Amino acid sequence: MKKNVLFAALVMATLGLTGCVSHHFNGGYTTDIQSIDFAHTRFRLGSACRNYVLGIPFGGEDRFIQAVQNGRISKVQFTEDRVENYLIFGRKCIDVYGQ
Repeated sequence: MKKNVLFAALVMATLGLTGCVSHHFNGGYTTDIQSIDFAHTRFRLGSACRNYVLGIPFGGEDRFIQAVQNGRISKVQFTEDRVENYLIFGRKCIDVYGQ
């Protein structure tokens, strides 16, 4: 009996931690990276995320303007989408980098 409970807990922990995370730049925006001085620029990061359970959204908003406000960014350099998918839970975020 004790072995069955331990095995079930191990299987549930493994399935709960199984997932996929991806980062990609938005294709709709064009950024002239030649004008960015990466050596001397300290980027701020603003993020806005929306959570999902079984594909149904709840809590938070993944909006560009919300990410800019969260990072107190006045000049946007570039943006990135981040998607985290786990077996039951998920999260979609937009990350905005700038000054």
